[in-house]
Amino acid sequence: TMHLQEACLSRTACGLVLATSSSLDDASLETLNTLSDEFSSMAWVVVDASKLRLKSPSEKELGLPKFDTSGHRLVLFTEKGENHVSNSEEDDEMSNRLATPYLGPFTAEKAASFVRDVIGDESERKPASVGIF
Repeated sequence: TMHLQEACLSRTACGLVLATSSSLDDASLETLNTLSDEFSSMAWVVVDASKLRLKSPSEKELGLPKFDTSGHRLVLFTEKGENHVSNSEEDDEMSNRLATPYLGPFTAEKAASFVRDVIGDESERKPASVGIF
């Protein structure tokens, strides 16, 4: 949707939390707060995955497990490097983005380690935002 494009996909880096419902439990909210504090230059977006699905790339294409109410899923969207050669099959909206799924538990320690592995050093980036859809 336009909201996802504006809040997440148009940013240099974005963490998309595909939540199991319209509200996060206390532990998940604490995890999201920890992630947004540590990676403050990223936009963080929460989507109720019980009502909305990720279409491009699809959740299946990303290798995400099917939706169920047992746990939130996380996808990082980052800009592709200058050396990336896009092909004609890529969706225009995603042609300059990399989508990296996180398949582990949604805990602050594990998710933060994943984000560090994907985006590297945060020290010289500007603060971003958190959005909930």
